[in-house]
Amino acid sequence: MIRTNSHGLTFEQYTGAVRSQLESGLPGSRYQMLMAPDFIPPHHQNSPVSDAAVMILLLPVNQEPALLLIRRKTDTSVHSGQISLPGGKRELYDRDLIHTAVRETAEETGFPIDKITVLGTLTRLLIAVSRFDVLPVVGCSPANIKLTPNTGEVEEIYKIPVSRLTEEKSIIKQTLQIRGHAVEVPGYSLSGTFVWGATAMILSEFMEIHHRAISAHHP
Repeated sequence: MIRTNSHGLTFEQYTGAVRSQLESGLPGSRYQMLMAPDFIPPHHQNSPVSDAAVMILLLPVNQEPALLLIRRKTDTSVHSGQISLPGGKRELYDRDLIHTAVRETAEETGFPIDKITVLGTLTRLLIAVSRFDVLPVVGCSPANIKLTPNTGEVEEIYKIPVSRLTEEKSIIKQTLQIRGHAVEVPGYSLSGTFVWGATAMILSEFMEIHHRAISAHHP
């Protein structure tokens, strides 16, 4: 049994509570919108929308639940160098989008597919700039696995304690240059990184699930 300091819950109790909340009804897009920029410059893109999935993978780290984030490789893509959740586009051989999320997590971080337990899914999110309709998948694993970033796609892997996202000082706004415009965007300041955009929006909905899970055990 793995103990965590997430309000006195074991890791198994915490992930079980998260599963129950995912099954009880999702917070929905209004929680995603709490982390949406007020304005995004238009991106004229007429290509079709593709299905994609990302993974919020919960792990026990230093006696508390943590989640994986990655820094994408710096290249010419629209998400170059950004902090994101593991994941990517659905391939023809993927059984479904849950399989996409698990497969991409394994490919990008080296985490074994057979060590991941899927707890449920969050609300889908359309990312206009990259033309992806993304299904966020929530999974967990008690395994202590040495992670190996896929250097063709990932520059760095982070394990972020979930409790960090609840800290008031972690929720900030920054002014970013987006397609030639200075835009103030909300996000999370985590381990010297700024998490914003679709990743922050997905995490915002997950954090409502987190709060509900804790409250269910400590009404």
